[in-house]
Amino acid sequence: MKFDTIIYTLGYMLWNWITFDLNTFLYRLLAFVNGLLATIGYAFKSLAVILDMLWNITGEWIEDVVTAEDNTGFTKIGKRTVSATLGELARQGKLNSKGVWFCKLLNKFFRQCDHCGGAYEYELKQKELEETLFKKC
Repeated sequence: MKFDTIIYTLGYMLWNWITFDLNTFLYRLLAFVNGLLATIGYAFKSLAVILDMLWNITGEWIEDVVTAEDNTGFTKIGKRTVSATLGELARQGKLNSKGVWFCKLLNKFFRQCDHCGGAYEYELKQKELEETLFKKC
């Protein structure tokens, strides 16, 4: 949110309070709190993706533990998340027992059925969408 939007929203809420229109005031207050919480949620999600990409700095070590393959997505520092790389390797059947265990641990931690596979599919769909939207003519 921009600063002027916050000032306008707070001023409009105050004006509604002065004119004793309690329903409109409560509606605007709820809309303001909802927008604020949505912004905080988006910030936390962005922070989580950044931290996941920072995990990939130790990608060589993770790669050595979870698979026997070399030159996987773990070497692309700052471009892929650990979850998406694990999901790709799981779909290709290249994970060893520790890699499968780590994927199951992430599933339990994030309370999802297939966290790594979902992260990989999300990455593919995001790339497809970017190619469609930002196609060079």
